[in-house]
Amino acid sequence: MPDLFIPALYGFLGGFARALIGSMKSLRRKEKFRWKYFLFTLIESSLVGMVAGFIYSKDPKVAVAVGYAGTDILEGLYKLRKL
Repeated sequence: MPDLFIPALYGFLGGFARALIGSMKSLRRKEKFRWKYFLFTLIESSLVGMVAGFIYSKDPKVAVAVGYAGTDILEGLYKLRKL
């Protein structure tokens, strides 16, 4: 289990960066802050980073990048489904 924790942590950090940037954009636009969506993004990015880190030999750079970009990709798919 500890072998999966490190990539998950890096994926979480990538997703956290993505969530903070999105939150700052929302606050600048004076939109309502959605806590459930924010927390979901953090959990999901941790899982995506964990899987990516496991596949790519636990490289922290890859897990951070996938945690950041993977969250964006899944958000785009969610928005497409919602339309």
